[in-house]
Amino acid sequence: MQTNARRIGSWAVALLAVLTTAALAHAASAGHLDRSFGHDGIAVVPRFDVSASSGAVGAHNRIVAVGGHGVFKVTRALPDGHIDPDFGSRGVVTVRFGSNEAHPTSVAITRFGGIIVAGTVCSDSRTCHFGVARLHASGDLNPNFGDGGTTEINFPKPYIRNTSMALGSGGRIVLAGSNAQYNAHEWDIALAALRSKGSLDPRFGHGGKTVSSFAPPGDYCPRAGLITAMALDSRDRIVVDGECMGNGRPGVARFKPSGELDPSFSGNGVVNRDLGILRTEALAVDKRNRIDVMGSTGHFWVVSRLRTDGGLDRSFGKKGRAKASWSKRSDSSIHLRSGAVDSRGRIIVGGSHSSGFAFVRFKPNGHLNRRFGRRGHVMVKDPNRNFHLNLTGAVAVDKHDRILGVGTQRRVHHSGTHLALVRLLG
Repeated sequence: MQTNARRIGSWAVALLAVLTTAALAHAASAGHLDRSFGHDGIAVVPRFDVSASSGAVGAHNRIVAVGGHGVFKVTRALPDGHIDPDFGSRGVVTVRFGSNEAHPTSVAITRFGGIIVAGTVCSDSRTCHFGVARLHASGDLNPNFGDGGTTEINFPKPYIRNTSMALGSGGRIVLAGSNAQYNAHEWDIALAALRSKGSLDPRFGHGGKTVSSFAPPGDYCPRAGLITAMALDSRDRIVVDGECMGNGRPGVARFKPSGELDPSFSGNGVVNRDLGILRTEALAVDKRNRIDVMGSTGHFWVVSRLRTDGGLDRSFGKKGRAKASWSKRSDSSIHLRSGAVDSRGRIIVGGSHSSGFAFVRFKPNGHLNRRFGRRGHVMVKDPNRNFHLNLTGAVAVDKHDRILGVGTQRRVHHSGTHLALVRLLG
């Protein structure tokens, strides 16, 4: 009996050692390229010959990316990184808005695999508004949405920029954009809500639309105000961030699902304070409805966390801010572009670097996740130096917490760009 007990004990120790080794190996691989994706972790879509502006991962880990100049161009990749031949025409769909110039900036995937793309549609250089297209999972335009699959939303001020879009409960589509031209000294926010079939939601704002502002009464921006990102929290409240160009002041606003500013957020619905960020670029809301505002200052990437009441969460990082530094020589070439929060509350920030795609991951408490890549940092570039990667689109996380970067690929000594996707182990 004692011999058997010793054997069982030895087996248990050996099993524990194996499991521990496997866990450590998995942790050590975090941030490494997923070699099962594309070609050793990098997938290029040659037929998608425009810069990517946004991307999303669906329930079945299929990846949708959008881009385009003058049209909405949409493509879908399978979970292994290969183009989906059953989507549109050999994997690519082109959506036009008549003779207007269309520029897609945001994409979302419904739980049934449908695709919604939003952006800015312009009839001339001074007249731009929201444009939305809805596709079936096949890539065909949904004829029951808007006018044959597309719709446009105008505002009294005829200029909308930096369109962001998110899907709310009941199939509602929420849109946000900057409602001001350059050098207009305004910091206005245009919001609209659509029902699932593309008509304006009359329960939102004034007939489905509303305009608000980050700026306190009587205040203005030296140049213009910009919206940089928008997200919905678990209660369908709308969170928007932006910056006042000319003085680098950030702003965060939260609206009720009805479109009214939420006074439970900082007393009046708007936060205008020093967040330690010179330029805001991205936004994420975690499962507890805390708001992570992402941006940069000098050679640092910064995440500032706001509590649900709008106050700075001083338990996060160092007094409410998390920082990741890059070489000071990278100041002019490192740009934060997008961010996401994974299922474990870790914060992933992505952007572009002169060498390729760049990523940083923070723990839920705001400390740098040093087991991710090289001490919390990852740089992805072509190992053969045949092409250059530039992350201009989005960062997304799939259900396995793998990290997707959507951007562009440019061949060395060749003109033109193509869609590039990279996937990192989480």
